Amino acid sequence: MAASLGYRFLLILSEEFKMKKKLLFVTAIEKDESDGVWKKVLAMANAFARLNYDVDLVYREKGYGVVQNINTCTLGNIREKITFLYSKISYYNELAKLINGKYELLYIRKPLGGISSLLLGRVVNKVIKKNGNSKICMEIPTFPYRKEVRGFQGFVSEICFHLGFFFYRREISLIPYMGCDVSHIWGIPACKISNGIDLSSLKLLRSCKPKFRDTINFVAVARLSFWHGLDRLIHSIANYEGDYEVQLKIVGAGEPELSRLQNIVAELKLDNLISFTGPLHGDKLIQIYEESDIAVDSLGRHRTGTNQNSSLKSKEYTALGLPFIKSHDDVVFDNQFFSLTVSPDENDINIENVIKWYVELPVNTPFLMREFAVGELSWEKQLSYLLSFLK
Repeated sequence: MAASLGYRFLLILSEEFKMKKKLLFVTAIEKDESDGVWKKVLAMANAFARLNYDVDLVYREKGYGVVQNINTCTLGNIREKITFLYSKISYYNELAKLINGKYELLYIRKPLGGISSLLLGRVVNKVIKKNGNSKICMEIPTFPYRKEVRGFQGFVSEICFHLGFFFYRREISLIPYMGCDVSHIWGIPACKISNGIDLSSLKLLRSCKPKFRDTINFVAVARLSFWHGLDRLIHSIANYEGDYEVQLKIVGAGEPELSRLQNIVAELKLDNLISFTGPLHGDKLIQIYEESDIAVDSLGRHRTGTNQNSSLKSKEYTALGLPFIKSHDDVVFDNQFFSLTVSPDENDINIENVIKWYVELPVNTPFLMREFAVGELSWEKQLSYLLSFLK
């Protein structure tokens, strides 16, 4: 009897899995557990799976390309991951050779460019060849992004992307993006979304604010770049003359910004107040969060020519119950008391005002932030909205 019930369960599960729509999620990012972009991509893939898609996720790992099936059912991964070798130019070409099944949806995270992006069209064409009814999305994480493209190498990389894009742009059904309000990008219908989070991987740090003390601890976690504007906060700490001791921990890496920030700290002789931990994840990152009072989102998005942003990190701070400051507009946090928006310019940040805002926050702010995250910030909610544009 038990064996018969077990067989029927597996049969039902098998039939349910067959009903899932197939999705190929293509990225060129490197797997890195400490990197916010990797965590975002993995959370999105799992959310697609929870929305009844059979997801094959493509990424890089230790010199190999990887095609990994993502499945959230109790049986674990249905298929083992497939790895493939690639040269500097052949990443997408080698991936195209592996595509045999029919995908209802091809979801591409826009590559940074480079010579390999010239051949991305081969993946698009192979998916269409296998299923002429496939929908194809190309996500742009930030739009507009023109001022993020810096230096000669960045310019050439972007040119390579657009040269390749020219040959398959007519196949793109929708461009999901984060940034300024637009209806079309490059003549293609666009859908504005916000970053989401995987709530199951982020636990509430505490239900109430820490007890009052004389030191205010800031934390900034990022893959460091000029648009994070942490130099503004460093200079502001140097010029602060208030009653509190203000400390800042910068978690992450990224050149040349990391070296630039370290030089500023050294020149201002702030080594006793500002420290650099390098990339952290897991328990070590949680320990830093637990020691912190205020988190720091981007303070320099205006440097890229836009004051709109939907950072992943601010959503994670919210789920953790950690109040934060930012300088850009994010529609998700309009009028939310636990997020303080400072001026989007190159002026110093008024540390006195930031501390006053923090001190006056309700005692149960972390608990209220978590409730907000549960109701508003899941990837399932964002992707369901996106998918409604494809119907």
